[in-house]
Amino acid sequence: MVNAEKCEMNVFNTWKKLDEMSLMIKSLWVVIVILMVLNVLMFMGWKSAPSKLRIYIPPNLSQGVLVSPTEVPKNTVYAFAFQIFTAINTWTNNGTKDYQNNIAAYRNYLSPSFYESLENDYQKRMANGALSRTRIMSGVSGQGYQPSDVKPLGNDTWLVNIQLQIKESVGASVVKNVIMDYPLMITRVNESIQDNPWGLSINGFSSEPYRVKTII
Repeated sequence: MVNAEKCEMNVFNTWKKLDEMSLMIKSLWVVIVILMVLNVLMFMGWKSAPSKLRIYIPPNLSQGVLVSPTEVPKNTVYAFAFQIFTAINTWTNNGTKDYQNNIAAYRNYLSPSFYESLENDYQKRMANGALSRTRIMSGVSGQGYQPSDVKPLGNDTWLVNIQLQIKESVGASVVKNVIMDYPLMITRVNESIQDNPWGLSINGFSSEPYRVKTII
């Protein structure tokens, strides 16, 4: 009887251990399946993540900064408008060639409508003989960026007011020296970083530019 009882106990213990091992194996399979699903989800997230991200870093980092790829600082919008617009309107050698070349070179930073407007302006100036000169467009001495110069209009659009000085010369003679106010419309665009690192575009004027001061 004793041997029979011991045999039954051994069989029971064996079954119990087998059940425990089976439960452990099932648990491990569950863990493996969960890990596989997580790996698939992580792989999908990695594949869908952008390979390049445009981040706008403000110039003053002395106190640290928290940046977001969805936010464009006002000073960046102003810097873009200033740099692109003055580059287009500066004719180092001769406006006949430089103006048209500049319009073409900066086309990726212009909306299609403003690009066409500049092309029409070139044709008008060409017909009037107003391009056979050099031109320097620059910032006004003593003036610089102010936060009030940039007004957010919503939907990633800004109104930028820039005062710029224009000096036009024929040979060694200055024939025009004025200060103009340009109300530029700037819009955020989804362009490739190679074609448009700024991710911004000049849409045109919100109203007619006007002359602030005539020097010559």
